[in-house]
Amino acid sequence: MNACEKANIQLIVNFHGADISVHAVLEEYKERYLKLFKIAKVVIGVSKIMCEKLETLGCDKNKFLYLPCHPDPKFFNLATNLQSKNLLAVGRFVDKKNPVLNIACF
Repeated sequence: MNACEKANIQLIVNFHGADISVHAVLEEYKERYLKLFKIAKVVIGVSKIMCEKLETLGCDKNKFLYLPCHPDPKFFNLATNLQSKNLLAVGRFVDKKNPVLNIACF
C-alpha cells in the first residue's frame, strides 16, 4: 500500500477470507484498512457478504468489484472418467491447505 502510494501506482486490492472475516485481524489492521480503502482504485470481494463487510468497515461501495472465486459454469459440463487414476489438487504448501491429507484421501 505505502509503496504504491509513494510511487503513484494504482492499487487494486483483493480480499479472500481471514483478511476480512477474522475479528483479531480486523482490530489489528482497522486503521490501515481505512487508509487502504482511500488509496485503492478497486477493492475486490469474492462474495457478496464480503462486499457488505467491506462497506461496513468503511470502504466506498463504488470501489467494489464483486469477483467470486468459482469455476466457469462450463466446468460442470466436462465429461468425467471415473476410472482414471489421475488426480489434481491445487493449493499452497501450508498447514491449513494440508496437501499431505489431500494425498492420503486418495
